[in-house]
Amino acid sequence: MSGDGAVTIRTERLTLRLPVIEDFEVYAQLMASPRSAGMGGPFDTRSAWGLFCHDLALWQLFGHGALMIDLNETGECVGQVGINHGPLFPEKELGWHLYDGHEGRGYATEAAFGLRDWAFCDVGVADAR
Repeated sequence: MSGDGAVTIRTERLTLRLPVIEDFEVYAQLMASPRSAGMGGPFDTRSAWGLFCHDLALWQLFGHGALMIDLNETGECVGQVGINHGPLFPEKELGWHLYDGHEGRGYATEAAFGLRDWAFCDVGVADAR
């Protein structure tokens, strides 16, 4: 965590950081695409906005939520990883998505392990490894 309470997790190749408004356009494009079918999509812009805001609200409500996945080398955002919870997720669920063209490089695995380890150590999520 940084000094202002914002969560930033660094791994060998990635920086996991809180979403900002500038992330929404690419996020909404993914959610409108057939790639979002596994998450219940495709979603229109209004629904994508609700999901984006849900990801942020989880931090305030539960102390964990979604983080964007940036490449350390270039700063490019390649997707999102998060821990879902709340009325729609009765138990904590670790999930991720990568933007088109960034699959097959181990980014999702590295990001998921980074967030999982942070959750076990800093949040006290029960160890289910």
